Amino acid sequence: MNTFDLVRRLEAATEGSRELDSAIGKIVNLPTMTSREYERWTPPHYTTSIDAKLPWENIIEVRQGKRWKAVQSEFWCAKQHFVGMAQTEPLARRSAALKAKQTDG
Repeated sequence: MNTFDLVRRLEAATEGSRELDSAIGKIVNLPTMTSREYERWTPPHYTTSIDAKLPWENIIEVRQGKRWKAVQSEFWCAKQHFVGMAQTEPLARRSAALKAKQTDG
């Protein structure tokens, strides 16, 4: 799954899941593991915990309305922002951070 598709899934989800956590883990490019190590590995709870930040995550604003809105600001360009909208705060935070990752290459 590519980053664009993952962002769409995060923003469409009604709640976080271990499946989405695993998909984020793959995008994050976790250290290379053998298949045996990977079988035992469990990703952080990216989609259910606000504390399971992505390494480049820099959320500057979070609001709750009908859906959660999170705004990611880029360290290198204070005027560049990415907005994630989702049903829960963790989903919105990860969505905004992953949108920034898309532009980072």
